[in-house]
Amino acid sequence: MPLASALPFLLPFRLPHGRFLRALNPVCTKSHMITILLLLALHAPKATAMTNDVLLKARYTAVEGTDPEYGQSAIERNELRHHPLPHLEWLILADAPISPSELQAKLNDAVDPMHGSFVVVSPTADEEEQVRAGKIAFQR
Repeated sequence: MPLASALPFLLPFRLPHGRFLRALNPVCTKSHMITILLLLALHAPKATAMTNDVLLKARYTAVEGTDPEYGQSAIERNELRHHPLPHLEWLILADAPISPSELQAKLNDAVDPMHGSFVVVSPTADEEEQVRAGKIAFQR
């Protein structure tokens, strides 16, 4: 229940505006505040530090006449953190240790060769810098 909707139950009478915070003081004990701070810490956004992750770039080449979006489904089936780029390319943040050839095999196992295939390479220095600076957000 949000705090605003709980206030009528916590405060059975109306107070003048100036005494509102003083009236809440007995209601919000130290243990309540610690609980609130712990809940906020649990729901804080995760850092995008690349300390234990490997940044790779995957390119999907679709067979002519097939759906080019089929490559996206392979990335999603493998539950990889990714950022889509133009022209059927993705930046992938994978758990270490994994090599480009291992990730390429993993992605190609998830697609039918009659639809297309992946090539995994190292990203450019500019792409790595954008990820480190937090300018590129990843989705799962």
